[in-house]
Formats: sequence, structure tokens, C-alpha cells
Amino acid sequence: MSDLIISGANGNMGRLVNDLVESLEEFEVVALFDPSYNSNQEKNLKKSDITNLPKADLIVDFSSSSSILLNSEYWVSNYKNIIIGSSGLTKEDRNVLEDSLNDDQLFWIVPNFSIGSILQKKWSIEASKYFRFASITERHHSKKQDTPSGTSYDLASNLTHIVSENLSENKDTVNVNDINITSIRDDKYLAEQEIVLSGNDEVLSIEHISLSRDSFTKGILIALSEYKKLSGLNVGLDAVLK
Repeated sequence: MSDLIISGANGNMGRLVNDLVESLEEFEVVALFDPSYNSNQEKNLKKSDITNLPKADLIVDFSSSSSILLNSEYWVSNYKNIIIGSSGLTKEDRNVLEDSLNDDQLFWIVPNFSIGSILQKKWSIEASKYFRFASITERHHSKKQDTPSGTSYDLASNLTHIVSENLSENKDTVNVNDINITSIRDDKYLAEQEIVLSGNDEVLSIEHISLSRDSFTKGILIALSEYKKLSGLNVGLDAVLK
């Protein structure tokens, strides 16, 4: 049995992971970490102080983007296996964290646990070889404050054959790897992403929509079952879905 700490445990995704793990015999939750908790009693699983956590085989972190870098630095210094489901780590952050890893440590960033998003990324990378231009629009609920989303950042970072036709930067649009990413925040969305590829007198649109957080369940279960096969810095479920 593996001991598990869930970080960001008081958020929607943290609670989802906790519910999933309760049905898995191979895991035991030894701490639920979230700064919003008030209790740090020794016998209480809920902890608000990151320095007051027990030993564990695995960390799963869904904390806010504002705290994910500091959390990650602490995890790397104190735990062997870390899965990050939060946005907010830039390419530069990842490089610094990778340099801090021991040979047998795992630092696995999973921007999106939905299978559809993995297929969108795979097909977009393939399609980018045949088009000249691309742009990405990501739409999320209003409580998601970071922009762009980790999913869109990861997708743009992996498009090496294509750029946006008219690069722009404003309050809603940023440029990542010469790709425009427009971020929309509204409670009529949960998590949606569309990439539009164009050129050669045709347009290809690939859109993914998560209708509920249940869409992330299968990917989370895959990550929990496969993490022991990995080491080093990995990004995306692509690491185990070939």
C-alpha cells in the first residue's frame, strides 16, 4: 500500500482525488493539505502547515497557481514521487526543478487529466506539420484565476512547426512559443479549449470540452496506477499513454 498526501485538498479537484482514493485498496491518504484548513492537530488528517506533513510515497498537488512553485520546491526537497495537477509552472520553473531532482525522483506535471485533451494535443501536433498558422482559445470558470491555463501553455509549447499569423498581447491574450492563447473566464464554462489551424486555403478546428469534473477521473486513475514506472521530469499523461 502506498501512503498518499493530497495538496489543495479543500478544492474541487483535491476532493475528487480523495473520493477516488477511498475506493482504491492500494492507497492510503495520510494527510490532506490545504492552507484554508484551520486544524493541524496531530491526529487530524487535515493540515494547513506544509512543514507539518508526514512521510508519504506520493504527493498529488492541485493547489493554486500562486503557490504551486513554492509547494513544488518543498516537495522536491522532501518527497520522492510528485504529481502536479496545478497550473502555474513555466518552462523556466520546470528546468530549475528538474535540476534539483535526484536520479530516482519523479516530478510529473499533468496539465489535464481528461483523455480528450490528450488526444487534442496529439492530433494538433500532427496537424501542425501541414498548416502555417495556429491560435488557441481556452475557456474556464471564473474561479480559475491563472492565465493561460496549463493545458493551453503545454499545447503551445509543443507546437514546433507553426506560429500565429498575427501575434498579439493584451489583457486576454498572451503569446507562448509564438502562438496566441486567448483566455476567457466565465461560469458558463468548466474547461474548454479550441485550437484553430489555418493555411493552404483551409481551416482545421479541434475543440475539447469537459462537461463535468468526472471527465478527469479516468486520467487520475491512470496516473495513480502508472506513476511508479516513471522517474525524472515528465509532462502530461502522454508519458504513459503511447
